[in-house]
Amino acid sequence: MKKIFLLFSAVYCCSCNDNLPNAAETTTAASTSTPIDPIAKATADTSIYSIRLTDSLTLSLQQWDSTIDLQRLLGRPVKQKVRELDRNSDTFSGSFIKDVEYDGLKLQLFSPPQNGKTFWIQEIILPNNRYKTTKGITIGDQWQTVKQAYPSIQKFPGVNENMFYVANAGYEKSMEMEFQDNKLKKLRMYYMLN
Repeated sequence: MKKIFLLFSAVYCCSCNDNLPNAAETTTAASTSTPIDPIAKATADTSIYSIRLTDSLTLSLQQWDSTIDLQRLLGRPVKQKVRELDRNSDTFSGSFIKDVEYDGLKLQLFSPPQNGKTFWIQEIILPNNRYKTTKGITIGDQWQTVKQAYPSIQKFPGVNENMFYVANAGYEKSMEMEFQDNKLKKLRMYYMLN
């Protein structure tokens, strides 16, 4: 009976570990060690809330900066600023926001309270056509091209007739797009903190 219990326990534990998320993707520990292959994780997400850095590498919302070497892939940032959220931030008080700007890409990253060392991507902005979404869309693309890539695109509520969006079912992840003269002018992906 003891052998059967041990065998069952071993099988159960092994099968559970297969379904656990990678610790590097979910940890909020202050570890700043670089993974053995920081580029390997960059290819994990090809969802619509990702951009292509190269033909085989993507950068995604909620991706931890400890899973990808941004400086190696994007170079030194043009601008970078880290700030701690104050009491007016309610439940996010003590969390950190890092704004990072590269040539052709703006990122906003979030770090939980008492961390401030590892961050995950909360917002991706494409200010020009240097990078594309995983569906191949970039600044300057025609409305019809964007509509074909994102058939679920909807008019953004409000008075701006040029604003559209795509969102997941819970509206946690969204992509906002602004058009001018039938061309994509601005593109912003973000994860909504609750």
